[in-house]
Amino acid sequence: GQTIDGVPIPRATYPVSPLADVDSLARVLGPLATVSATVTGGARLTLPAAAPARATVVMAVTPGAEERLRPRFAAGRFFNVAEVRSAQRIAVVSPALASAAHLSLGDTLRLEGHAFRVIGILAPAAQRVAPLGMTALVPFTTADSAMAPLAALRAPQIMVRAARVEVVDTVRVRVERWAAARLGAGWKDEASVEASSPMRLDQ
Repeated sequence: GQTIDGVPIPRATYPVSPLADVDSLARVLGPLATVSATVTGGARLTLPAAAPARATVVMAVTPGAEERLRPRFAAGRFFNVAEVRSAQRIAVVSPALASAAHLSLGDTLRLEGHAFRVIGILAPAAQRVAPLGMTALVPFTTADSAMAPLAALRAPQIMVRAARVEVVDTVRVRVERWAAARLGAGWKDEASVEASSPMRLDQ
């Protein structure tokens, strides 16, 4: 976007390529930080006909999110880079979702009518990822098929986790320079850089 005569004029279109942005920013930051992308939505579950309607929170993430979230597993694993880039329909589920949908490793979870194979079940302590504990994590590239449709474009978040406290300021400066190069001089009207504690699924 741009500001003319003090009036903000929004950008009409956005060059959206979150995976490319994650790769680009990761190259800029190198070993100073890990970079991941996340988009969150909701999905209806397909359950037996007699069961009441249920829904779950869906977090679509890139592989770097594992370092940020630090999940503990009751069984299974997180997805890898190849599975994300090839848009594999796989899922890691919270214990509450596994219980509600009667899921075990290898079972099929249906989100918005689409089949996702369960490759991981979080440990009970990880249930705090969502207020009600009903959560599925899926590859970022499957977000549109895993979540209920939206009229507007989903807005992804790019998350940066500094490797050490001492490099946070350096990381912030590099991220801001990257954002200016990516979005132009008016990038602060469209995006913000905030420091926050990492979310953890093992607490």
